[in-house]
This record gives sequence, C-alpha cells and structure tokens, in this order.
Amino acid sequence: MPNLQASRVLAIVAAFVFTGGALAILLDDAITNWHWRLDHMLAVLIVAGTIATGHLDVEALTRRRVFAVLGFAVLFVAGTALIVYNSVGRQSAQAEAQRLAIEDRNARRAAVREKKETAEAELDQLREKMAAECATGRGPRCEGLKASVAVYEAAVAGYKAEIDELGPPEPVAVKADKTATLLSLLFGLDQARVKAALILLEPFALALFFELGSAVSWGYVFGHRRSAAAQVAAVSAVSGPGNNRTTDSVLEDHEIEALRRAFYAGDGRPLTNDELARRMGVAKSEASKRVAKAIDLGLVTKRRTGRNVAIMLH
Repeated sequence: MPNLQASRVLAIVAAFVFTGGALAILLDDAITNWHWRLDHMLAVLIVAGTIATGHLDVEALTRRRVFAVLGFAVLFVAGTALIVYNSVGRQSAQAEAQRLAIEDRNARRAAVREKKETAEAELDQLREKMAAECATGRGPRCEGLKASVAVYEAAVAGYKAEIDELGPPEPVAVKADKTATLLSLLFGLDQARVKAALILLEPFALALFFELGSAVSWGYVFGHRRSAAAQVAAVSAVSGPGNNRTTDSVLEDHEIEALRRAFYAGDGRPLTNDELARRMGVAKSEASKRVAKAIDLGLVTKRRTGRNVAIMLH
C-alpha cells in the first residue's frame, strides 16, 4: 500500500506538470504580457473540460452507460483536437516569427558585411593613391584624397559597429537540422525533407504529449478512488435475499478513505483497533464496526499477534 500511495502522489505531480505544460503553450502571450483575452479563458476551460470528459468517459464505461460513453468520447476527442489545433497554431506562429526575425538579421548582417568589404577595398586603393600623391608634397589633390580616405574610414567604422550590434550569425531550426543530419547519415534519408517533416511535427508532438499526459495522469489519480468504490459496488451487486449482507454492511466512501488514510499514516504497517480509532477520530466501537464491514468486503484482514489483534489493509 505505501507503494500505491507513492504512485498516486507521483501521478498527481505528473498531472499538474502535464496540465501546466499544455496551458503554458496556450497562454504564453497572456502569461508574458499579462494581457488576457477571451480566447485565453476559453483555452483554460477547454483543457479542464477535456480532462474531465476523459475521466467521465471511463466512469461511464464502468457503469455501462452507452450513450454517456459515446457523448463523453466525442467531447474528449473534440477537446483534444481543439487543444492540439490551438497549441500548434500558437507554436507555429511563434516559430515562424522567430525564423523570420533570425533570417532578417542574418540578411542584414550579410548585406552590411558586403558593404564593409567593398568600402575597405576602396579605402585601400585611396590610401595607396594618397601615399603616392602626398609623397611629393601637399597640394589640392593630396588634400582631396585625404578627405576621401577619412570618409571611407568613417564608413568602415560604421559598418563594423553595425555588424557588432547585430551579433554573430544565428542558426535557423538547429534542432531539426542536426536531427535530420543524423537520420540522413544513419538511414540514407533526404536531409531537407526530414528537416521539413521534423519542423512540422514538433508542435503536434508537444501538444499531444502534454494533453494526453494530463488526461492519463488525472485518470490514474482518480482511478485509485474508483478502486475502493468498485470493491464496495461489487459486493453490493451480489448482495440479495439469500445473502446475509445488507446495505448496512457496506462501507461509505468516506469511511474507506478514512481507513486508507489511517494505514497510510502508519506507513502501511498493521494497526490495532485502538490505533485505527485514534487516527480516524472515532470511538473504538465505531472503529470495530468499520473494520468488521471492511473485512466483510475483503478490504482488510485481522491477525492475532500475542495479546493484540493486528489489522492489515489489502
């Protein structure tokens, strides 16, 4: 049982992580700028509704409610499609804006570098002419060449400053590029086509990962609550005129949870009736009744150890 409790805690953590990831993609601009619009609020509702309908669909399936199963399934699929559609749209818009910005900076950097190289070549020629002209003495032509050299030196310095401001060249879609290179080397695939496919698939993969991860994790979390209720329901279903069990012998959900919490608080070790009563906050007689019902339902067992009776949770 301690392992079961630990796995449930881990599932809760995973559920919040996956749900947070899905919402972070959908609400990136709202979180960054704190400017909420109607579509942001609808995104939160869609994520919550999709997770809920996925859980309710499983519940309806266990209860054999055919129309409810179909209805919740349609809602879950539609909600997942909406989340993926919106998520892919936002990721693609951001990726495209980033790509265009990088390509624009790279193009400007290349253009400025070309102008700088042209100006440097002109400057070198002017310096040679100035050295030859001014070697025989200062004259109008010498002064004119000096002025031209000063203009080109200023231009070259301006181009260098602009290049420094733009920074070094930036790669575009480097993850897809490197992965495509590896796949092309390993399997002989066309690198350009693989890169294009990876760029296209990345936002879909992220959206499905977080959406399905949140649905599965929350389903696992609530599944532990259903397991205890399912045992009670199974015993109740077989109770009938020929069975000594009555509805009074069935534990309520809150009583099952109280028993579980009591055992979890003791690290799952066997407990006495007095310990159970103290941890559940009930009288010893009420604890004895609950234990008797739980034994009748197959949820706990009792074993005598010396003078004490040890009660163990299955």
